[in-house]
Amino acid sequence: MDDILQTLRLEVTLDCREGSQLSQVWTYVEQGQRSLNKQNGIDADVSVDDSLKGYLWPYIVRMRDMQFVSGDTTIYDNTGITGDGDSNHGDSEAQRFLALDYAAVEQQYPELVMRASQAAINKELFG
Repeated sequence: MDDILQTLRLEVTLDCREGSQLSQVWTYVEQGQRSLNKQNGIDADVSVDDSLKGYLWPYIVRMRDMQFVSGDTTIYDNTGITGDGDSNHGDSEAQRFLALDYAAVEQQYPELVMRASQAAINKELFG
């Protein structure tokens, strides 16, 4: 799973400040799984179904240096990490967002975009 999340992090970061719509996030997860299968000599069809989305979502939403935005509103921001990995202390919308399962997120935030922090983008692009 770490390899898949690493692929996702890289691809979202390379999408720069435009970020990635959720449909693209799942495409990146598929790419990560295909790459992992190839490395391990596994010839299997890869698809991301609702149960896999539900399983991976809590890990995805807590990825460091990522934001989740809908329109002009930042729903959850994990780019200013504190010791416990949560920069949204006391933000009730962020806490509600974290408590949602993926199906609820997809329903409540149909235009949700995942994007990397500027620092993560700079690090990836310029070293």
